Amino acid sequence: MKSATISFRTVAVGFLAVWLFLPSNCSGQSQTEAVLEVRYELGFGGQFKRGVWIPVQAEVMNNGDSEFKGQFIVEAEDVDGIPVIYTNESQKFTLAAGASVSVSQYIKVGRLPWRVETGILDRSTEKYVDQKLFDRAAGGNRKATSYFVLQLGKGLPISRSRLQSSFSANADLVELSLIQFDEFEKLPHHWIGYEAIDLIVLPTASSGILDQLKVTQAQALRD
Repeated sequence: MKSATISFRTVAVGFLAVWLFLPSNCSGQSQTEAVLEVRYELGFGGQFKRGVWIPVQAEVMNNGDSEFKGQFIVEAEDVDGIPVIYTNESQKFTLAAGASVSVSQYIKVGRLPWRVETGILDRSTEKYVDQKLFDRAAGGNRKATSYFVLQLGKGLPISRSRLQSSFSANADLVELSLIQFDEFEKLPHHWIGYEAIDLIVLPTASSGILDQLKVTQAQALRD
């Protein structure tokens, strides 16, 4: 009986020693998943229209100690309910340790019930290390007939009631969305990203906005 007890203890100690020296990536969560921080945004401030081109953005931060090679991928159903994968070479990126990057894609959200899946693919393993699902529960969805007003800058918002009254004669107008936006680094780099926007307002107090934009962003506004 004594020898059996000693044998069991020896096996237990040996197992513990092996477990302690296992590589850290044998745990349930990979090192990449633990150090990659991602924030996604659909449309402008979370608001978008179905059936038109809208921007989708991912801000990726590499909090790890090694380089990360990734790719931003978005999947959404089109107006016929067919899943479409949106990605190209410009959505591939390489992040040094401690670095961050903002990547964007332009998509169309189809009919109800809508859903958009976003994610970051690790190009070295061809596996997703971060994903997020947007659906009706996430909110922000507006009809294609909605009137979108995008005000740039931190000035006082335009009066919603005044805008609504000016459009009251339009029988096709079902709702008005007033979006105040001051995160200029998130503005689209291509004119197609503004297809959902019906009116852009630059307050007089924010006349230097265009000077704060990248060349491609300023050109997208002009186009």
